[in-house]
This record gives sequence, structure tokens and C-alpha cells, in this order.
Amino acid sequence: MNILKDLNMRSNFRQVVCDLINKHSYKRIVEIGVWRGELSKMIIEQCNPEYFMMVDPLLVEYNHFEGYSCTMGEKPKTQAQLNKISEHLEKYDADFKRMTSLEASQLVSEESVDFVFIDGLHTYDAVKEDIELWLPKIKPGGMLSGDDFKGGRYAKIVQMAIDDTIGLDHVSNKLKVWYYFK
Repeated sequence: MNILKDLNMRSNFRQVVCDLINKHSYKRIVEIGVWRGELSKMIIEQCNPEYFMMVDPLLVEYNHFEGYSCTMGEKPKTQAQLNKISEHLEKYDADFKRMTSLEASQLVSEESVDFVFIDGLHTYDAVKEDIELWLPKIKPGGMLSGDDFKGGRYAKIVQMAIDDTIGLDHVSNKLKVWYYFK
């Protein structure tokens, strides 16, 4: 892929997410996989959520295991560096949960949120689990969405997990963002 096109997709996908939230007036939002909080900050600033939960354990062992290595295009982070990221995220006007998606999902009632964005671990099992955990948490008329549907090394894995849970024919996509109306 052309590096300039790739950089454009990475920055524009965040705007796609904010546009989806605003278009449907979603106010109760969950983001799975926050990393450094770039998308989180945009959601807070552009979407004015009444409730916003950010979920990310920020643990080295979730970024690198059994051949899976997620560096977000950067040098691998130490646990101390991840702890600094966490300290920064705790200052956001949101409910930051430094825990796994599974742990956070147990804190949320069924049909209580409008929008969930999945961008956590990009293994087949993790994406499939996130879809299965969070879909029941979304209100009727709400939306489940996620990243890396196209144009990256995880696209096929993400597509397989979606197909095996929701079905690819039931999702739409724009740039690398996929979305499903409940």
C-alpha cells in the first residue's frame, strides 16, 4: 500500500467514527482498545458524549504474545511507558477502565449503550469475543463498529471474525471502519 494513502486512512478513520456517532446522535459510547487516546480525545471533543467508557489494559503481555505483535507502528513499549500512557488517559473526561474487554463488559448492562467501537487485540479469537461480548450491550438502533476492516495486516482476521459472528453481508464499511446497526 502507498505510504501516503496509508497515513491518510489512519487519520481519516477517526473522523469516520466521529461522523457515525454524530450522525445518529449516539451519546453512550464505549471504545475497546484505546492505546494513546487519539480517537478518545476526538470523540470527547467532537461528539460530546453523556457517557464514555474507554477500555484498555495497557499491559505488555497483551501487545506481544505467541507471534502476535502490536506496536501501532511504533517501537515496542515497556510496561513503564504503558503506565505513563495510562496516567495520561486517566485525565480524560471519561470512564477509563484499565482492564480487559471481558472484565469491562461485565460492568455494563445489556442494551445500555448506543455505540461500541472495537479496536483491541487483532487476533481472530479476540475480535470474535469482543463482538460477542459487546453486541448485547448495545441498545436497539445502536451500532457496533470497529477498525481494520480493510487495508492492513489484520483485515482478513477482522473480516473472518465478523463473518463468523454477525455475517459480512450485514455490515457496512467506510475506509477501514466497519459498522453494524443492531
